[in-house]
Amino acid sequence: MPEWDADVAIDRDLVRALLEEQFPQLDASSARLLAEGWDNSVWVVEERLAFRFPRREIAVPLVARELAVLPRIASFLPVAVRLGAFLRALHAPEVRAAGDPDDDLPRDPNGRADMALRVPRTRERLASFADLTREEARSADELLADAELLGPSSAQALVHGDFHVRHVLVAGGGVSGVIDWGDVCTGDPSIDLQLAWALLPETRRTVFLDAYGPVDDETQLRARVLAVSLSALLCDYARTEGLPGLERETRAGLTRALAG
Repeated sequence: MPEWDADVAIDRDLVRALLEEQFPQLDASSARLLAEGWDNSVWVVEERLAFRFPRREIAVPLVARELAVLPRIASFLPVAVRLGAFLRALHAPEVRAAGDPDDDLPRDPNGRADMALRVPRTRERLASFADLTREEARSADELLADAELLGPSSAQALVHGDFHVRHVLVAGGGVSGVIDWGDVCTGDPSIDLQLAWALLPETRRTVFLDAYGPVDDETQLRARVLAVSLSALLCDYARTEGLPGLERETRAGLTRALAG
C-alpha cells in the first residue's frame, strides 16, 4: 500500500455535508475538488474559497500545529519577495523565538536532515529509477558517500518542514504564498533550502543564495541530499497517481539536484 493512501475518502457527499453543517451561508453544491496531496484534500467553494480536509489521521495534529504557529510568525514573513528572502526571514532567530516561544515544537520529526537516516532511504528510492543516466547515478553515489560522513546537525531554525513545489504559490512571476505548514518544526535550515537545488537551475540558484545569505558547505550538502530524496519521492508519487505535470517537474528537479 503506498504511504500516501488516504485513511478517509473525501468525496463530494462528505464535503457537502460538512459545509452545510458548519457553513450554512455558503453554497455547498458549488464545491469541487481542486487537488489532493498526501495528507489533505482541497476543495473550492463558490469559486472563491478553498477548504482543506485531512484525508489521513496523521494530518489532524499537523493542522493543529499549523494553526498554532502561523499567527505567531505571520508579521515576520514577507511573501511577495524572492524565495531566498522569504527563507532568510523564516530562518531568523527572532522568528523561531516568536513561533516557538515555549520550545515545544518537534525537532526535525521526519529526520530530513539526519544523514544517517536520509542517505540509505535515498539510495533505496533511487534504486527504483530505471531512467537514471550513468552520469546521474555516479553523481548520486558521490553525493551520498560524502553525506554519510556528516554527523548530527546542531542548527535549530524554525523551518517549514515540507517545502516543495506543490507548496509554493506563484502569481505574476513571483511568490505569492507558501501553504501547508503542518510539518512546521525546528531543525537544520537545509530542510527548507533543498528547494533551491530541486527547483532552480544553477544561475537562478546564485540569485537565491544572494538573497538568502551565506550557506556553508555542510548545509549545502544536506540540502542537495534532501533535494534528491524529495524529488525522487515526489516523482514516484506522481507516476503512481498519474500526475504527469508533477512527474515532469520532479524528475527535472532530480536532475538539477544531482548536477549540483
